[in-house]
Amino acid sequence: PLAPLVNAFLPERKDQFGGTANATVQVQGAGVTGASLRQHLTGTFDCGATNLNFTLDHARSRVVRALTEVVTTLPDLVRNPSGAAAGRLLGSVLGAGQTASPDSWAAQIKASPVNTLRLRGHAAAGTVQVDEVMAQSPAFILSGTGALSLATELTNSTLRFPIQLALNRDLAAGAGLLPANSPTNVSYVELPRFLT
Repeated sequence: PLAPLVNAFLPERKDQFGGTANATVQVQGAGVTGASLRQHLTGTFDCGATNLNFTLDHARSRVVRALTEVVTTLPDLVRNPSGAAAGRLLGSVLGAGQTASPDSWAAQIKASPVNTLRLRGHAAAGTVQVDEVMAQSPAFILSGTGALSLATELTNSTLRFPIQLALNRDLAAGAGLLPANSPTNVSYVELPRFLT
């Protein structure tokens, strides 16, 4: 169970997480420089959590908050790539994000609890390959695969990570993103891939 661990070691986050988590990590390497990691880092990782009941508006990590802004901005970008969504996305990444109205679909995405997380991959030959990453809530499914190619100078490492976002059918319809020929038995509607 995850909640007792969070409550004990992060009391300021008490009752913000639920469910169970598991992780299997087998990693070997030597050194901490880019050159040594490229040459020696090997291993596998497989992590998951279910029944988290964690809402994205409680996220503290800058990376998770930026990713949340990307997720809530993507539907606007799909509808109007050169419009205000591009500015909102840039503003959010630079720390000048705006608060969405409580009844907007973006606010609904942020308030929808993430229930399932999955991260699986491996490292070898100077590359960390993410074979699967997935976050699921009643409002969306975010998934992707990609690779981090380690450079000798770690700050020059490259990340290729296309992300697939699928919105809950009702949210997609409310955002004007439900294709006319979408089957009625589909719970989530996929948007075009982003973020390579």
